[in-house]
Amino acid sequence: MKNNKICIELHTDNNYVMPTIVTLASLFANKNPKSEYEVRVLGNKLTDKNINLLKRQLKGRGCVIPHVSSLAKFEGTHPHVSSTDLFKFDLPDVLSDWDKVLYIDTDMIIQNDLSELFNVELGDAYIAAVKDMAGMYENHHNRLGLKNYFNAGMMLMNLKKMRAEKIGEKLTDYKLHKDAGHFMSQDALNYTFHENVIWLSPKYNWMAPNQINFSVREIAKFYDITEKSVLNMDNTAVIVHLTNRKKPWAYKDTWGHDLWKHYYKKSVLKHKRLKLVDDKYQTWFGWKFDGRFNRWYFFGMPFVRVKHGDKKTTIDLFNIRIWNIKKKA
Repeated sequence: MKNNKICIELHTDNNYVMPTIVTLASLFANKNPKSEYEVRVLGNKLTDKNINLLKRQLKGRGCVIPHVSSLAKFEGTHPHVSSTDLFKFDLPDVLSDWDKVLYIDTDMIIQNDLSELFNVELGDAYIAAVKDMAGMYENHHNRLGLKNYFNAGMMLMNLKKMRAEKIGEKLTDYKLHKDAGHFMSQDALNYTFHENVIWLSPKYNWMAPNQINFSVREIAKFYDITEKSVLNMDNTAVIVHLTNRKKPWAYKDTWGHDLWKHYYKKSVLKHKRLKLVDDKYQTWFGWKFDGRFNRWYFFGMPFVRVKHGDKKTTIDLFNIRIWNIKKKA
């Protein structure tokens, strides 16, 4: 492996080829001309048509590798993620000629060169990653007996260390015998790495849809950054992670649609018309519960949201905190 080469891996299946291509388009559009990327895309039972589309987008700057997981039996066990996600367990062995790799999910937009991120020194850590704010607010770290919990959508991985310690076998064992089914791979990775992780700035995995459910102040406090940084992060983040369940390649009204479409138009798919759902004004009057908040709508626009926490109830008006009601112990 060349010392100056930035090694990047993504994996995909036939259902996710389109967003994978858009992620690749953003990756190369914002690359420093002096940086040398080598990209490998592991494909799960891809059709010849989709393999050719990926190769056209790569333009000789990487390759598509057919791969089959030994854990394919978990297909269909998670409502939002396929068993292809478990390819992460195989990377130390599949990428045997690499000692280090930057893994990137295919629902991401790369907004800057990745040299600085790739050059982070891992030392004896398994990975470098970003804390998962939503996951920790839902206490996934406590459930696993951890103090912190990372999002596995972006990981700078110490493949050399993982190979030496046969981490792939440990991850597989966790999935087969200990996993509670909350996530396809993320619990296994967090539990097995057990916080032997270098914690990175959220700019390297900006889970932008968190802004819908958390205030600027809450995000700034969680990541120990300034509120100004949070307000600017959509533009300054190196990697934007489209973690919303309503993905921008399917819905017009979801967060990040315009950003994602910008790179879609730079991809080899640019002449293919998107089929999108627009349900922005589905709720004209009344309220909806979205998992963390009750939201009240007026003419299709949310104007009041109420979060019922364990210790207090918070009320926001047009996303501005106006009231904290502490609950009696």
